[in-house]
Amino acid sequence: MTEVKEVLRLWVGGTGKKRIAAQLGIDGEDRARYARAALEVGLRQGEMVPALTDDVVAAVLQRVRAVPAREHGEAWARCEQARTPIGSG
Repeated sequence: MTEVKEVLRLWVGGTGKKRIAAQLGIDGEDRARYARAALEVGLRQGEMVPALTDDVVAAVLQRVRAVPAREHGEAWARCEQARTPIGSG
């Protein structure tokens, strides 16, 4: 949570993406994901840092860590059809 909060603090303050990644030693794509999630929860660059409450940081973390739901494919359906319970075969 500390890393995310620090990325957001720098990002909200207007620090550039490459500088944030270099300063914190994180991947540029991680920084970009945090920034996209921040925009989704309503943060904007240039806002006052007090906007970074624990609730806001938690909301960003929830979006970053969310696993997108997707349907299982045809191969999954075939496996399900062929499945037999343990001990019944």
